[in-house]
Amino acid sequence: MDGLAQLSFPTSEDRTPGISLSNSIFIQNVWTRKQASAERDRLVVCEKERISSEVLEERWKEYFRDPSQWVDKRTSKTSPRAPDFQHKTSDAPLWIYSWFNPPWIKKELRKRGLQVLPSFQDGKDGDFSVKQSTTAEDPQQRHLFTYQKEEEVEDGVASYDALLKLCAMEKDLERGTRLHVEIVQKGLLEHDTFVGSSLINMYAKCGALSSAKDVFDKLPLRNEVSWNALIGGYTHQGHGEEAILMFEQMQGNGFSPDNVTFACILKACGTTGMADKGMQIHTQIARYESCSTDIVVGTALVDMYGRLGMLIKAQEVFDGLPFRNVVSWNVLIARYSDHECHNEALRCFFQMLQVGISPTALTFLSTLKACGSMEVLDLGREVHGRLIKEGFPETDSLVGTPLVDMYVKCGDFEKAEQIFHGLNVQNVVPWNVLIAGYGQHGLDEKAFKYFKDMQLMGLSPDAVTFLCVLKSCGNMEELQKGQEVHDIIARDGLLEKDTSVMCALVDMYAKCGALEEAKEVSFELPKRNVIVWTVLIAGYVNHEHAQQALECYDQMLHEGFSPDIVTFPCVLKACTMTSSLDKGREVHTHIMKDNTLATDPVIGTALIDMYARCGFLEMAQQVFNKLPECRLASWNALIAGYVQHAQNEDALSCFEQMQLEGFIPDRITYLSVLKACGSLGAVHEGHAIHVQCVKDGLLDDDTLLGTAVIDMYGRCRMLEDAQDAFEELPAYDVVAWNALITGYSQHAEEEALRCFEQMQLMGFPPDLVTFISFFRACSTLGTIDKGLEGHRQVVTMGLLEDDMAVNNILVDMYANFGMLTDAHRVFEMLPARDVVLWNALISGYAQAGNDDIAFSLFDQMKGEGTEPDSFTFTILLNTCSHQGLLHEGQMYYEIMCSSYFMIPTLEHVACIVDIFCRAGHIEQAVAIIHRTEYFEDATIWHTVLAACRWQNSELVRWVSEQTVQMDEKNPGSYVAMSNVIASIGKGKGVKFQDLESEIFSDYFW
Repeated sequence: MDGLAQLSFPTSEDRTPGISLSNSIFIQNVWTRKQASAERDRLVVCEKERISSEVLEERWKEYFRDPSQWVDKRTSKTSPRAPDFQHKTSDAPLWIYSWFNPPWIKKELRKRGLQVLPSFQDGKDGDFSVKQSTTAEDPQQRHLFTYQKEEEVEDGVASYDALLKLCAMEKDLERGTRLHVEIVQKGLLEHDTFVGSSLINMYAKCGALSSAKDVFDKLPLRNEVSWNALIGGYTHQGHGEEAILMFEQMQGNGFSPDNVTFACILKACGTTGMADKGMQIHTQIARYESCSTDIVVGTALVDMYGRLGMLIKAQEVFDGLPFRNVVSWNVLIARYSDHECHNEALRCFFQMLQVGISPTALTFLSTLKACGSMEVLDLGREVHGRLIKEGFPETDSLVGTPLVDMYVKCGDFEKAEQIFHGLNVQNVVPWNVLIAGYGQHGLDEKAFKYFKDMQLMGLSPDAVTFLCVLKSCGNMEELQKGQEVHDIIARDGLLEKDTSVMCALVDMYAKCGALEEAKEVSFELPKRNVIVWTVLIAGYVNHEHAQQALECYDQMLHEGFSPDIVTFPCVLKACTMTSSLDKGREVHTHIMKDNTLATDPVIGTALIDMYARCGFLEMAQQVFNKLPECRLASWNALIAGYVQHAQNEDALSCFEQMQLEGFIPDRITYLSVLKACGSLGAVHEGHAIHVQCVKDGLLDDDTLLGTAVIDMYGRCRMLEDAQDAFEELPAYDVVAWNALITGYSQHAEEEALRCFEQMQLMGFPPDLVTFISFFRACSTLGTIDKGLEGHRQVVTMGLLEDDMAVNNILVDMYANFGMLTDAHRVFEMLPARDVVLWNALISGYAQAGNDDIAFSLFDQMKGEGTEPDSFTFTILLNTCSHQGLLHEGQMYYEIMCSSYFMIPTLEHVACIVDIFCRAGHIEQAVAIIHRTEYFEDATIWHTVLAACRWQNSELVRWVSEQTVQMDEKNPGSYVAMSNVIASIGKGKGVKFQDLESEIFSDYFW
């Protein structure tokens, strides 16, 4: 690279007479034909042997680390094609003067006292040396070559070839195009494929692939080099499909691929994900002995399989290489790291050291990435030490930046900042690494501070910076800071250029709850995409605006966008939140149209959760059964659905089955099954789960899971165990106290009041849930003073306005105290009243025997537009039953069935049957039973049988038969029947045995 790097393109005033390539390009170097030919020969050697600038750079690093391993051939070489240095064992060549050399080589050679250009006698040409030009228009002050024997020459192919390579390296399309014009004018493309290949390469490196293809199509002569230049151009510019197409055309035109072709096309297969094509080419390579044993082709195979995720195959190819160099190792390590197989990446790194291969900067880049991703700080420090030992200064940003990244990911921020501040080049990349690292560890304030400091240092943030800092603003929910970043983005003109930044802006506003702003930003996009829609939908869902999320989903479909694997779980969650089963089914139908989506376990789990929470448990189970890959999250969703809908036996069955299938429960699983155990009173199963949680160490730092254990024991009336579990919590909070107090309030009310006081003494203020349990305990115990004090406390804390449940329990408490005036006063003070509150007051008056007021309140409730529920009619029918109000009972039963279309529950039927039986209308009671689904319920027949003591013997016999048939295994049925017979006999003055014989003479016992 040194030779061409030292060429400049001076202005017309600086031109040296003698060589004229064009009016716009002039070379101050004067080359003899033989010297130009020598350089061309060196280029040919490098291209034939597939020596790239990256390979030469690694070789030079090896040379400078240990020159004793290289033979100095400068004094003995007789040809410019011969190397200046050659490795003692691998015979790897190095040329001091080569277009492929990196620019830092010359400076390093001078530091070591070596000549930049070798001296040798070659025929009539004299020695040549370095001389610095006094004119240097180029800002990099490139050195210009002059020779001791200047000799004007004709314009040659080698000169143009050299200049085209310079344009390719500099990506100077304008100068390259002007050279192309001159080459065409001189007719150099008509007989020489070499310069044509250089033109193709120049255009491809400059990104002008259409021009490269145009040159290729117009070449009168083509060879393998021409094809390789175009295929390589397509590959390196990310157009793998076109590269593969050209590869097929090349073979169709009778050209055989060589090592260079295969290396390029394998990379194309890897980047495009064309596994079948890649394996087909691998088979083809095996037929070429020179290719199958070539290290470059072998390394390209490793790279391809690695990119395709076929890491076992990549390792297999690597193991079969005839020899391995540092490039091969680097590729394997990088591919393992890319696919997050960090253990394997580190294994390869240390294995590479064991076989004596010295790592390069690229090696450390991948290895440090693996250490950071795994957060293995000790191993990272060991790699850091090896890096220093290999002579890489941590101040060099090339290795320093990965070091900063590793340390910040491992949480050693002090060391990360130390290396960061010592970097010799402060560009945007290390700043981004530091900002991203702090954000990943939740230190978003620190990330934002570095964002501000970066600008104070005069560095302009790039798209990556904005992505990181916007994420931090969203995490902090700092809208003002996010808007400040938004202003900077707008100032820098990135709003129109980078869609990812716009998506990050939408996400930031959504996380900050500024959903209208998020929507506005999304609509400012010149072209929205599925990512923007997904971010917006997720924002609505996360802030519980599920209906707006579904509206966005519909609009997204209307605009022709197809939701992806990230969108659908958000949409399904919105369906769950709104209990929109029909919408959920519609989304499910959409998902089933795409097999990839239909078989995705994340989407499958979201579907299970949606169906389960909407109560369609049968469908949830069907989706679960059809999952191709069942995950723990899928089991958790199904179990949670069963628990939510009180199908606790099914939940525990699922819990057992998942363990039989090898799944290890997590805290989410245990939270659900502990609730199921509590609801069922399954204390043995609950205790076993508690023991397992302790064994797994899950309760060491999880107060929520510990609270679930307390709640389970409380529901199972194991209050001492609940107290023990409470005392073993790693930390107390209000939720844990509530679980304990709730358990006591249901079974040991005095302990509930004691815990209520102790909780406040320990500095935990009660919340709504606490007061509900407290008032329930006061109500049961009749502790009026404590209830009144609690009421005053609730008023002082302003909780009455926040929750209807507290008001309901207050009304219920005062009603139970018999303080109906106070209950009614609380009731009247409320701005809004729900059916539960009405029920509490109606029940209070009914229990006190004030049935007229209870009935009046029912009418008032209807008049205010509150619909009664099932419990309302239970209260009314019970009141009628206790007071013997047949007419009113019939009326309320009829209103319930006809006006509100309620299906009578067992309790409703029992009440109305009791009302009729008390009034002596046994036949009507039996008729009602026959019209309901409770015909076979023994409880109701016991009610009828008890009322038969004043009836005729035929009816008693028939009712007794029904009662015994429904409950033949219950001795109580026979006792009740005997009591009725005895009562009838006593009333008639007849002996029990005689009456029994009369009634049941034909009954088979």
